[in-house]
This record gives sequence, C-alpha cells and structure tokens, in this order.
Amino acid sequence: NWTGVYVIDDQEQVLLELSFPEITQILSSKSSGRQQNNSFTIVTIKNEEYTFTSNNADDIRDLIINFLEGLKRKSKYVVVIQDFEPQGQGLAIRRGDVIILEDQPRLNSMGYLFGYNERTGATGEFPCECVYVLPTLSKPPQEILQIFTLQWSDDNQQKAQNEHLFSGFSVSGNNNGEFLPEQGYTLEKYAETNFRVPPKRSWSNTFARRGGTHNTGDRLWAFQKEPLRQPLLKKLQEKLELSEEACACFMNILKYMGDYQSNLRRRATNELTDAIFDPALKHVRFSKNIFI
Repeated sequence: NWTGVYVIDDQEQVLLELSFPEITQILSSKSSGRQQNNSFTIVTIKNEEYTFTSNNADDIRDLIINFLEGLKRKSKYVVVIQDFEPQGQGLAIRRGDVIILEDQPRLNSMGYLFGYNERTGATGEFPCECVYVLPTLSKPPQEILQIFTLQWSDDNQQKAQNEHLFSGFSVSGNNNGEFLPEQGYTLEKYAETNFRVPPKRSWSNTFARRGGTHNTGDRLWAFQKEPLRQPLLKKLQEKLELSEEACACFMNILKYMGDYQSNLRRRATNELTDAIFDPALKHVRFSKNIFI
C-alpha cells in the first residue's frame, strides 16, 4: 500500500516490511537459461538487497517505482547527503540534516531550492543535488533519518535520480520557475468520465435520503457493501461475459474483506485472491474494474 512494501505468505503472515523511505533503488534483471522468470531487487538505505522472482516482476517493479516517484513529487522532506557552506547568502546544511521545503518550492536557474533546516532553525536556498528527497508525506522516524548520517552513502546514480526528480519542478512550474503542486486525482473525478451512468433516483431512494439513510446509489465511486448488479466501468457494459465476471470479482472482494458473509475457511482465502486477480491479469480492459 502507500506506506511501504509488504511481503506476505499464503497465511497472510508478514515476512518482510519496508517503508518507502527505506527504499533507495529498484533494480531489475532477466534470468538466463531455461528459467524465464524475471526478477527485481530492492535496495535499502542500509545497503541490504532483497531479490524477488516472479512472472509479473516487471509489473510489480513498475508499481513500486510509481509509488516512490509519486510520493517524492508530493514530499516536503529532504535529507542532506552532501555538506554545503554558502559563500554569502544561502542555507548552510550538513550531511544528515532534514530540510522541510516550503509549500511552493522554487527551483531557480542555478538549481537551488528553498527550505527550513530543522537542526539550525534557519531558512534559505541550497543546491538540489546536495539532498535526497524522502518518499513520504510525513516525517520519517528518527532511526531511519540517522541511517543517512551514519551508514547510507550516495553515488552518482542517486544524484542523477535527484536531479531528474527536481527537473520536474521547473517543467511543471510556471514561467518564473515556481513549482505548482499537482492537483490530486480522485476516484470521483475518474468516475465522471469512466463509470457508467448511475441509475435514476427513485421515490424510495429520495425518502431514504431525506430520512437520513446513507445511500450511495448516485455515487458509484463511494464505498458500499452491497453486491454489484452491473460493472462500474461503462466500457464493460457491452461485454456480457466481462460484465458478469466483474460483478463476481466485486463479490469476492466483499467476501475477502469480510463485508459479505462467506463460508470459505480462513486458511483458504488465497482462493478468493486468485478469483479476484486472475481475470484482471487475463483481460486488460478488466483490470481497472478491480484496482479502483
């Protein structure tokens, strides 16, 4: 999920837990010989490496990278990986310092950012290549931040990644180089163009709404515990087989989450996950109906 990467077994026991600020690189490689499985490696700030092999390794790797890059673009927290002593005006920073970027960070023509140094309490500009952007929306625990000071060492590849990330500030900013934060893309907005038209309001729904009963019939994107009679995506409505499969998958999701009574034993919940994800992996059009 959005807090980190979790590896679980078929009994839903957590085997490995890594928060996103702990992950520094995602590397991929293809196996040689008879085995055709792809693999990817997660590198942490402690220089630990975890390699995973799967037929879907490329998709999993891309998903993790997408989370990391998305969090970095929204993050206000950077940690200093290289000392900087300004000659005149500017913010003095030391390796391991945590800098909080202002709400609308400005990347000027010299490649400088503006922020607040938690250690010194001072504010000012500093070079973007001297910091590493933490992929998080909240300040990481102190034990993680200390690793950047004591153990973690940067390299040219990591600096290049930082420069690529900060280059997005000027590209997506205005003519003055000011970064304009991305507007959040909500499920409600996605539903406006991709979901089927909700059913018309009935008298019973109107009275229920006036009586204080929560009704989500006209808000298909809202959470509900009732099974679907039609798929959410309008492009699936014309495909009878996919429509039925989409509704069945939604029912399995309700059962898996415990929102719908099921006689399936707890130790066999992997049967539900297979029934949920197998159709999504088999049909490209079908996948978004599951992952939203």
